[in-house]
Amino acid sequence: MRLLFLAPATAAALIVSLTACTTMTAEQCVAADWQSIGYEDAIKGRAASNVTQHASACADHSVAPNMTAYATGHANGARAFCTPDNGFKYGLTGGTNHNICPDDLSNAFSVTYEAGRGLRTRKQAVATAKNDLATLERRMQRLENDFAHNEKVLATLSLKPADRAKVQADINAARNEHQRLSKQRKRAQEKLTRAQRDHDSYRSQVEDEFFQGS
Repeated sequence: MRLLFLAPATAAALIVSLTACTTMTAEQCVAADWQSIGYEDAIKGRAASNVTQHASACADHSVAPNMTAYATGHANGARAFCTPDNGFKYGLTGGTNHNICPDDLSNAFSVTYEAGRGLRTRKQAVATAKNDLATLERRMQRLENDFAHNEKVLATLSLKPADRAKVQADINAARNEHQRLSKQRKRAQEKLTRAQRDHDSYRSQVEDEFFQGS
């Protein structure tokens, strides 16, 4: 089995497909192949209870699902869905484990699902740390721009003493804020380093444990 790391756009599209609710028109309800619908729900990780959504939609058109056919299709779809590779991808993209796997496949699926969830959590931690650092750096850049502007103003010979004092006070306040943010930036950089190290270590662990030689 080959470990698959999805690009953000691909992962987002998969999440949408996994979580989208099904609505059915009158024509779809009348012509429904309930075994195929059950299979489709399972292959997307949906619980068998999802049939209630179909039943609700079709009730408006006086059509009831064939529950036996749906259950058969869902059971077959669950067996196709519940592979270790799917478990990892499903966890990585944020899918909810509805415990649809049969007993003989459940454990292997759950293990790789949790591995995918663990990597997702660490990816999110890295992204959050990067965003926090970038926010601080933007604030510091704005302060630096203020320094440059106010120092030019301060150099104006015609500036009145009261105005000069105000500009100087603004410069001093901005410098103090810049120093405070500089300390925060250092902590944010350290947080990012830790998050990235944790991510890389966990990813390596996942590859070694589940996907090497496969």
